[in-house]
Amino acid sequence: MNIELRDTELRRLDLTLLLVFLGLLKHRKAADVAVELGLSRSAISQALGRLRDIFGDELFLRQSHGLAPTALALGLEAPVVAAVESLRGALGAATAFDPSTASGVVRIGAGDVEQVVLVPALAGHIYQRAPDLKLEILPLERAAAKLADGQMDLALVAQGTPVPQLNELPLYQESWRAVCQPQTLNSAGEIPAETFSSSYHTMVSGVGAPADTHYCVALTMPNFLGALAMVPSVGGIAVIPARLAERLANGFGLVHAPAHQAPPDFTICVQWHQRNQRDARLNWVIEQIKQVVSREIDGRFYPGQP
Repeated sequence: MNIELRDTELRRLDLTLLLVFLGLLKHRKAADVAVELGLSRSAISQALGRLRDIFGDELFLRQSHGLAPTALALGLEAPVVAAVESLRGALGAATAFDPSTASGVVRIGAGDVEQVVLVPALAGHIYQRAPDLKLEILPLERAAAKLADGQMDLALVAQGTPVPQLNELPLYQESWRAVCQPQTLNSAGEIPAETFSSSYHTMVSGVGAPADTHYCVALTMPNFLGALAMVPSVGGIAVIPARLAERLANGFGLVHAPAHQAPPDFTICVQWHQRNQRDARLNWVIEQIKQVVSREIDGRFYPGQP
């Protein structure tokens, strides 16, 4: 039976009407359908009235034992079942995620520190579990705007003022270390306060020192990796995030020690836009970030949101 509906008729259909239709085919009693769908009997009666009006047919005839479907209702059963199951499958696919078959690209904004401290372990972790899912690491400039307009999926950022429509999950806390040449340290493996104050410092743009700081800034760099790389050539001291110093200072022939007059400690977070709150793929990636942080960042997961 071939039934064609105009757009104006299709517009009047909704999922509840289709479920009521299938329920009546299954149970043949309005009361049973009402219980199954959690609706009142009057709501079932109204839905049946709308269905009859849309299809121009009685659809179900009242008999002593219940409702008997008309020929049109029986002819509609297969396509309506297919439509409902297709929608159910589509909704299920939107909330399920299988990393072994996942593909596409997840774009993550990260600064130079997170590109060293977190991203390599994260990339390897994800590749082992989702080999066809690609990561694209982007610079952090305008991260909030890029998250908002869809150019970026996730951002690894220092926690700051909350941004409207952005979700934020704290990951780990970061402190500071001073990197310098070995001869700068005293016998206790520390930088004397006087030496710290009198030495030339390489700073990073946008990272302010405490207001009561008293030392000479010889050079300003755009990022922490650049500041670290400058110390072997120009000497002096650079105050950089502790985990970056711990991982890379030795490779530059440098040592690291507690920093006098350092900026306040800070928290690294992952951010994403609220419209992606139920994106199964991004939620899976966020969970992998949490696992990598727990394993790689000194085994300590920041006690923030679960």
